[in-house]
Amino acid sequence: MIMLKLTNVTKNFNGKKVLNHVHFEFKDGNIYVIRGESGSGKTTLLNIIVGYIHADEGEVERAGDLKIEYLFQDDMLFSNLTVQENLYIKYAVLHPDAAGFEKTAHDVLRSFHIIDLIDRKVSMLSGGEKRRVQLANVFMSNPDIVLMDEPTSKLDAKNRKSILDAITHAFRNKLIIIVSHENDQMPSNSIHLKLVNGSLQYE
Repeated sequence: MIMLKLTNVTKNFNGKKVLNHVHFEFKDGNIYVIRGESGSGKTTLLNIIVGYIHADEGEVERAGDLKIEYLFQDDMLFSNLTVQENLYIKYAVLHPDAAGFEKTAHDVLRSFHIIDLIDRKVSMLSGGEKRRVQLANVFMSNPDIVLMDEPTSKLDAKNRKSILDAITHAFRNKLIIIVSHENDQMPSNSIHLKLVNGSLQYE
């Protein structure tokens, strides 16, 4: 099933065509990895898909009323709060009465193997632990589509593999779009794409 369709998506910055009439169909249950040189438009493409910025031309179509989440390259967590408090902020936005938070939070943290971090402040976590908390935060809304900007950046090889294993396990059967400059350790079942001269192509 086609979950997301890009038609003629074009974006210019300061007279430079960063995205050049991009056409692509992303299908449910697949992991897509988009590579490209720095400044090639990878993050711009994600921002257009999620709606943070608008294309100059073209359109982005989603199949139905789908939930979409974005894993930013930076951790975007409240460092002075605990892991549980960070998750609560996300959950309360989705569920104003906050009913069921404790069970949901515990289930999600267990799925990412970080239940032992629940009462620890984010400022005390390692880079790999922070990334897992980010993933847990994204998972709180049970999204249909997950966009990830450099999810393994600034991590050592062991943590990169651990994070990618967590992504593959927890978000299975979701549409995942990853932009990355990494050339190794991406999920073995991923579909590899590249952005070249503003055009999205199969690698």
